[in-house]
Amino acid sequence: MKRWGCIFIVSAVSLALTGCIDIFQHLIIDADGLVRTTIRVTISKAVFAMADGLSEDDADFEEIFNENDLNNMDLDRYDQFGTSFEKINDSTDAGYLLSMNIDYRDQDMVNSINKADISFIPRFGKRDITIPIDLLDGSYGSSGDDAMALAFMSTGKYRLLINKNIMADIGRAVVFAGNEETELTVLDLYNDFLVEIPLSILITSAVDLKLYAK
Repeated sequence: MKRWGCIFIVSAVSLALTGCIDIFQHLIIDADGLVRTTIRVTISKAVFAMADGLSEDDADFEEIFNENDLNNMDLDRYDQFGTSFEKINDSTDAGYLLSMNIDYRDQDMVNSINKADISFIPRFGKRDITIPIDLLDGSYGSSGDDAMALAFMSTGKYRLLINKNIMADIGRAVVFAGNEETELTVLDLYNDFLVEIPLSILITSAVDLKLYAK
């Protein structure tokens, strides 16, 4: 898996491919009053097809994205949300789909969420929503390989689609990364708002995405 990760980064940067990594999150309150969040994390198979030219072995997506990889990820803290996991392996992408329904009317559940920074799990304030995102624990630095990874990641994005039944009107969207703040554009899509963050911001440190109501 590590071998393919290195080939993946090198080939992606050298070929200047865009949109290779996609993280998409959707938030909505369902008919039962539960906050439903769906998270889709995928990698374009085109990258691995290009990487085949740099390796003696063919990319086996069943091996690369198998159940052991899913079980080895730090996903135990999502069990409390009744999370379901699905593997994605279609003609263009490979990755995972996470779905969960969270009852914020359960005070014990809310207390548990507020005590821990669990990536992608919203924390609700009186007039704001905070979504912590910690993709790689800030593990990238200034080495040559890390710089190449950052260059590649700058082509990808995290996209949040949040329904207006959760927040009727967003005044500001801000990413807090340490002492730095980055204002984001909020796109009004009738029933939803769309907010996007470049992955280059998300892999340098843990961040908080904050949405402020008007």
